[in-house]
Amino acid sequence: EPTVTDANVVLGFIPAGAVADGVIQISRERARDAVARLAAPLGLTTLETARGIHRIANARMVRALRSVSSEKGRDPRDFALIAYGGSGPIHAAGLAEELGVRTILVPAVAGLFSAVGLLFARPELHEVHTCHLDLDSTAPGLLAELFAGLDARLAPALEGRSGVELSRSADLRYGGQSWEVEVELARRPLDRDALADLRERFESEHERLYGVRDRPGSPVEVRALRLTALGQTTATESFRFDDSRGEPSSSTRTVCFGDDEHEASVRRRSSFGAASEPGPVLVDEYDTTVVVPPGWTVRRDDGTDTLILERPILEHGNG
Repeated sequence: EPTVTDANVVLGFIPAGAVADGVIQISRERARDAVARLAAPLGLTTLETARGIHRIANARMVRALRSVSSEKGRDPRDFALIAYGGSGPIHAAGLAEELGVRTILVPAVAGLFSAVGLLFARPELHEVHTCHLDLDSTAPGLLAELFAGLDARLAPALEGRSGVELSRSADLRYGGQSWEVEVELARRPLDRDALADLRERFESEHERLYGVRDRPGSPVEVRALRLTALGQTTATESFRFDDSRGEPSSSTRTVCFGDDEHEASVRRRSSFGAASEPGPVLVDEYDTTVVVPPGWTVRRDDGTDTLILERPILEHGNG
C-alpha cells in the first residue's frame, strides 16, 4: 500500500537512492508504482494522488497542532514552529502556512531530536492527589497537609539529588463542569490569601482559554493537587553538527510545490550563514530532509546550527 513516504518521494521531497548513510535504499520507481495503484481507481494521475496524500497528512498534523494551540487559547501566529523527526522538516512549511506561522526552527540532528532531548532534558518527578473539595470552604491547613503528603511520597526519589526545584499546582473547575484547568500555586505559605490568589489565577486562566469567567462567587472545585520536582540535567557537554558527508552544495532536484514543479538546489546545512537565502531549497541530511519552498527564506544560526525558515509575507491559512 502507498505510504506518505512514497508520496514524498514522488513529489521529490525525499531523494531516491541511498539515504541514512546507505542504511536505507529508496526506489523512486517502486514509490511511483505504489502511488499509481491508488491513482488508477480514483481516475487521477500519479502526481495528483501524491499531492493528495501529502495534503491529507498535513491536514491531520494541522488538527493536532490546533489542539495544542488555538484550542488552548493560544494563537499559533504568535509562535515559531519547531520541526523535528524524520518527516517534520518535510511537512513543516505546509503546516506553518495553514496556521499562519511565520518562522520555523529546524534543530541540528532533527530526526534524532527526541533522543537528544532525552539525553539533555531535565528529569521531572510527579505526585498527584485526587480530591473533590470546594475551594472557598476548604481550610488552607488541609491543603497544606495534603501537599506535605505529596512531598513525603516524593522524598525517597529525590534522595541524593541536588538543585531540585519544586512546584505546586491544582486542577480546578467551576462547579458542574466536566473539565479542569491546571493552575500553578504561588510560591508562598498556604493561607486564606493564597487560596484567594489561586481562585483569581484559575478564573483568569479560564477566561484566557475559553473567553469567559463565571459570575463572582461561583463555586470552584479542587479536583487534584500536584507536586512536581524538576531536577538538573545529567548532560555535561553539548554537541556540534557535522555534515561533511552530506550532499554537496551543487546539485538540484525537481520538486513539486502545490501544482507547480521547481528545480530546487540541494544544500548542506553548513553551507548556510547568517544571511537569508530564498527557496526553493532542499537540505538532505542523514536523518531528514529540510524543505524550503518558494516564498520562504532560510538562514543558519552559527551557535546552534539551527536552520531558521522565515516567510516575510503571509499568504495562506490564517495569514
